[in-house]
This record gives sequence, structure tokens and C-alpha cells, in this order.
Amino acid sequence: MNEVNHRWDDLSKAIANRQAELENALLKLGQFEQSLNDFLEWMTRTERTLDEIKPTFSDPQVLEIELSKFKVLENDIYAHQSIVDTLNSAGKMLIDNERGTENARATQNKLNKLNSRWQQLLDKTEQRKRELEELLKEAHSFNQELLDMISWINDMDNELSVSKPVGGLPETAREQLNRFMELYQEIDSNRFRIDSLIDRGNDYIKRSKEAPTLQHNVKTLKTKWENLLAKANDKKIKLEIALAEAIDFHDSFNKFVEWLTEAEKYLNNLQPVSRVIDRITKQIEEHKNFQKDLGNHRETMMELDKKGTHLKYFSQKQDVILIKNLLVNVQHRWEKVLAKTAERSRNLDYGFRETKEFYDAWNDLMNWLND
Repeated sequence: MNEVNHRWDDLSKAIANRQAELENALLKLGQFEQSLNDFLEWMTRTERTLDEIKPTFSDPQVLEIELSKFKVLENDIYAHQSIVDTLNSAGKMLIDNERGTENARATQNKLNKLNSRWQQLLDKTEQRKRELEELLKEAHSFNQELLDMISWINDMDNELSVSKPVGGLPETAREQLNRFMELYQEIDSNRFRIDSLIDRGNDYIKRSKEAPTLQHNVKTLKTKWENLLAKANDKKIKLEIALAEAIDFHDSFNKFVEWLTEAEKYLNNLQPVSRVIDRITKQIEEHKNFQKDLGNHRETMMELDKKGTHLKYFSQKQDVILIKNLLVNVQHRWEKVLAKTAERSRNLDYGFRETKEFYDAWNDLMNWLND
């Protein structure tokens, strides 16, 4: 592209030089008026061309092409400087030869008009060039901002995609959630910036004639951003649920262990089975109430085991080991309580039968003696 521009510039300069030589020759032949009119017509056409150039926002590649095309026109314009110089030189010669005459004043007015229009043409050329260069700079800057943000979203997405087992203990689950919330807040802190970037991109697209790269990048940013938000919210909910389940399990576990400890104390501090009918009857009634309470906690034990098993499947390894040990320990204690309760029931049944047999025999004996 640079080689083509260079060769085109050389060709334009050669044409301009040739035209200047021809104009100079015409001037020497007394063709000043004709040369001036021809040049003014060329300026009119060039001014119209510049007016038709309306810089609009587009892809950097498109704007670079537009700027390259404009530089061809710019080179052609500046190549005509020699013609302006020649016309001024010839006009001054005519003025010097006809000093003080009406023709000299008319020629001076024509030169003034020529130089004024020429300067306006140069100013307009510089203005168009600045507009195109500023648009190109803006396009590069905005496009880079889009790419940087897309790259940042990809990095965040990769971090979110790392799958790790959740914490099975309240402490580890809470620590995981807190660490994730730092990442979540970083994502959320860029919400306004990204939304503004997307809005700016859509505004640029409306203003541009052709911007396929811009459209693609804005669409990519919007899609990736929405996916990132959805993934971040899903992971937040997952970690919040994991924390709630860990807290629920350990609260239930601690309450059950408290009850189990009281049950063990109750069984360990029981009085020996009485052989007095009233007392053993009361002991049997108390034991039935305890058995009823034990039956109510059987469902609690099953639910606790179910929750613990669920946590073991999804929790990190070190937490799984601890949860497993807790469940094994409490299961062992529960079975001991069941065994002692069953043993107490058998002892009470046996004691009650012995006591009743004794009382029945004693009553029969007393009745016989009375008779």
C-alpha cells in the first residue's frame, strides 16, 4: 500500500510539474487570463470534492483507507502550489508593466481573490485531514478499549470456570464465599463501564456507514458480558446454598449431639431395677417416655446422615474426612444408646415379671393363711 501511495505521489508531482511548465509557457505567451480562469475552475472542482468528504466514524481499517485516499487528493492540491506561485509572478509582472492603470488594479484584485481562495482551500484541506486523523485515532482507541475489556472478561470467565469442591464446614464454605465475593465485586464494579462502552459502540454504529469489525466487537462484548454475569450469579447462588447447607448440617449435628449426650447421661445414671411393684411400674413408665423420645430422634438421626452424605459427595477432601468422622462417631454413640435402651427394657420386663410373680405368690399365701 505504501509503495502504491509513493508511486502515485510521484505521478501526481510529475503531472503537476508538467502542468506548471505548460502554464508558465502559456503565461509567457500572454495567456495569463486563461491560465487564471482554468486554475480557478480547478479550485472550484477541488472545493466541491472536499465538501463531499464527510468524515464519519467507522472501523480503523476503513478510516485508514479513507485517509490514504485523502492523502492522494492532498498531494495533488499541494502540487498546485507552483501554479499559484507562477500566476502570482506573472500577475505582478503585468501589474508592474501597467502600474497605475485600471488593468493593473483589476489584475491585483484577481490575484487577491486567487490567494484568498487558495488559502481557504489549504485550510479546508487541513481541516478535513485533521477530522479524518482524529476519527482514526478515536476509532483505534475505542476498538482497543473494546478488545481490552473482552480480554478482561475472558480472564474473569476462566477464573469462574475453575471448578472446585465446595466447603462442607461453615468456616470453609464461608471462606470460599468471601473469596468469591471479592471477584464478584470486581466484576460488578465494571458494570457501569461495560454498559457505557456498549452504549457508545451502538451509538458509533448508528453514526457509521460501514463498520463490520465494530459491530462484531460490540456484539461479542455484550454476549460475553451477559454470559459472565449469568455465570457469576450462578456460582454465587451455588456457594450461598453450600454455606446454608453446611450451617444447617452442623447446627442439626450439634443439637443432636447435645440430645445424645443427655440421653447417655440418663442411661448411665439410671437406678437399678426395683423389685417393689410401685417403683418398678414407675420405672417402666419413665423408660417408655424415654423410648418415645428416642423414636422421635430416630428420624433426626436418619436426616442427619442424609445431609452428611450429601455434603460428602460435593465437599472438598479435607472437609469430607471430618464430616465422615463426625458421622461415624455419632452413629456409634447412637447405636450404643439404642443397645443400652434395649437392655434396660429387657431388665425392666424381667424385673417386672419376677416382682409380679413374687407379689402374686405372696398374696396367694396370705389369702391361704387367712382362710
